[in-house]
Amino acid sequence: MAQNLLKLGFMSRERYPMQSNIGFILSRTSRKYANKTALIFRERRLTYSQLNSRVNRLTNALIGLGVGKGTKVGLIFNNCNEFVESIYAILKAQGLVVPINTRLSYQEISFLLDHSDVSVLIFDNKFIEKVAVFWETNPKIKHYIVCDEESCPGFLHYETLLQSGSSEEPSVSAPQEEDEACIIYTAGTTGRPKGVVLTHRNFIWLAVNYCIGGMTSFEDVSLYIFPLYHVGGLGTYIAHTFIGATAVLKEKYDPLDCLETIQMEGINRWSAIPSIYAEIVNHPDIGKYNLKSITKLSSGAAPMPVDLKYRLAEIFPNAGILDGYGQTESAGAITMLSAKD
Repeated sequence: MAQNLLKLGFMSRERYPMQSNIGFILSRTSRKYANKTALIFRERRLTYSQLNSRVNRLTNALIGLGVGKGTKVGLIFNNCNEFVESIYAILKAQGLVVPINTRLSYQEISFLLDHSDVSVLIFDNKFIEKVAVFWETNPKIKHYIVCDEESCPGFLHYETLLQSGSSEEPSVSAPQEEDEACIIYTAGTTGRPKGVVLTHRNFIWLAVNYCIGGMTSFEDVSLYIFPLYHVGGLGTYIAHTFIGATAVLKEKYDPLDCLETIQMEGINRWSAIPSIYAEIVNHPDIGKYNLKSITKLSSGAAPMPVDLKYRLAEIFPNAGILDGYGQTESAGAITMLSAKD
């Protein structure tokens, strides 16, 4: 696999034997594009070098807590920089990321954490009431790490823990492509959600295909409203790290905020579902914003009506529209209807 990626020009012959671990793809990108903006969330802007340094600190701190190969680490976040940092830190430590849908009830969250054998839980303080219901009754979870401005009794503090770790690349054994990277729960037609186990290979080849297919590129400044706990958000973000693009994260979808961000940040790539695009093109204030920076609009999760595509082409005159189909079991998109088609 490494030889194939070398031929594609996406990887270089470096001393790090970690290219089969998607966590260390961040390390590679940070060395190549150290000063490029990797992530924007609210007022915070992190270059690839800064992001990788924070991820390394958290990785080494998690290793100190016993996180290693096969350790399941649950994450309860809406989109934010701490969510991204936690994902890559867990992967660098060779643990498994278990992202949890924040819209679930505490009973559903408790079931998923127990079912997946999560032993470490990292979460945003916004969800502390849901966590508090089961934090003393789940014997499998050994460490609770809360992301908050202040410390919370009984929990480890995210930023304090992160700052306690070394910023050096963690020393871990070389991973295998087949190593498990993530468990994403997806609702079936019957019964409770099922956990889909995805490997590092799944996500690496998804990233390669995204880059080859023109779905993402180095120049991209992408607007993220898809939650990272969904495979559509997570897979795309990994592809962006792979190629060195810039991500602008949104905690939640708001039409005016999206329009303002497109204009202010010069967003050129946006992924959304058809119902969101329909709301955008019919927004009464759409004409107030300069949207000419958009060159790629991708859609998924439902078929996009033809008349909506024509309307999008009017509103975003420089954009190609990509229509995708995928599923959790494939780590993201399986097929993509190109702008030409």
